[in-house]
Amino acid sequence: MLNLPFPSRPPWRAIRTSRVYAELSLAHPSASCSIRAKSAPLQDRRVRQALNMAVDRQAIIKNLFNGRGQILNTVTGRNVTQHLRPRPYPYDPAEGQAAPRRGGIRSGLEIQLWQSIGRWTLAEETVQVIAGYWDKVGITTKLQVLEWAEYNKRSAASQFKDALLLRLHQRHVGRVVHRAALQARLRVSSRYFDASGDLLKAIRDYEQTFDAKKRKELAAQALKGLHDEAVWVFLWQLEQLTGVSKKVKGFKIRADDFVWVRDTYVEA
Repeated sequence: MLNLPFPSRPPWRAIRTSRVYAELSLAHPSASCSIRAKSAPLQDRRVRQALNMAVDRQAIIKNLFNGRGQILNTVTGRNVTQHLRPRPYPYDPAEGQAAPRRGGIRSGLEIQLWQSIGRWTLAEETVQVIAGYWDKVGITTKLQVLEWAEYNKRSAASQFKDALLLRLHQRHVGRVVHRAALQARLRVSSRYFDASGDLLKAIRDYEQTFDAKKRKELAAQALKGLHDEAVWVFLWQLEQLTGVSKKVKGFKIRADDFVWVRDTYVEA
């Protein structure tokens, strides 16, 4: 299981005023488009890579989220201890247009992109922009929007075709990669990608290894492999601002996004 640890206190940027103490950090969840890579044409890695290169993520972060975020390069965010930062997929619409043809797609690629209503910040706007980028390189995108309960139900049952926008909490990333890659060990219905060869071996070895140095090497190998396979359209992590009044004592902002208030009190 590729269950990567958290640092006890990741680097935050503190913001202090006379009345408020706040910390600005990367948000716990990361955003990606999950790709159903188990049926043609998305079985072809070149097609999945083309979907990544067709999207100008930096422009979306700047114009849709006021620049408050960082590009995601693999299946984990940067606030995971053993996160690897491979070179991001560049915004290259020409390559995004050419790659599907090299994968044998001559008459144009058509995919469905699914999204829920009212669940995540600017999610509906995000999928419209992504669909626009894909359309520019000749990938016809049909948007399908569902109410959250139905969207969640279909996602859990692996009923979506082609691609869906999702946000994943980093504390669950081990389970997600576990589902996605260890097909010999798990029988779940929500898998969209089956790893094989060296990538599958790296993930299997990771879950059976206790030596810290070796685990770090295996994690890096697995994360790079998942990046190279373009198992998702890797999007971004947004920044989040968490703050409290200075009258609140005994409260600490945690790396894993849990809010513990057992020892918290308000000073009169």
